[in-house]
Amino acid sequence: MFLFIGARVNINIVSDYLHTILKLHISFFDTKFLDDFLPKNSRPYPYRKKFLTSQSLTTFFSLVTLSIYTLVLLKYNSLIFILYIIGTTLALLWSLSFVSVREKLDYFRFKYNALTQESINEIVSGIQEIKLNKFENYKINK
Repeated sequence: MFLFIGARVNINIVSDYLHTILKLHISFFDTKFLDDFLPKNSRPYPYRKKFLTSQSLTTFFSLVTLSIYTLVLLKYNSLIFILYIIGTTLALLWSLSFVSVREKLDYFRFKYNALTQESINEIVSGIQEIKLNKFENYKINK
């Protein structure tokens, strides 16, 4: 359900972006470069930023919480501590078993994002020709 909603939102964002660009006057494109009005979220920087900020910070705090929780459990009851370590190890192994699947999914996601970005680049770079041939109404209504 979330995947469907996310896909629809992304399609609407790109569609609205292209509608906005098609409504601009042709002189706008004479003074701008392609990178000036490409969507910033389509570049790979948000993935790097997310990894370097939120994911690493979350991992750090998870490790701190794990170590504190481990010390409290060890002090409270050693049997519960051993069960906790066994459960944590099993959960970690379960997560690591899906790393290769995650790599494949990331590869396909980047591949299809690149194809989508290439299509958007072609449309944006061809905006002048679309506007010169009065083809924007057809593209907007399509």
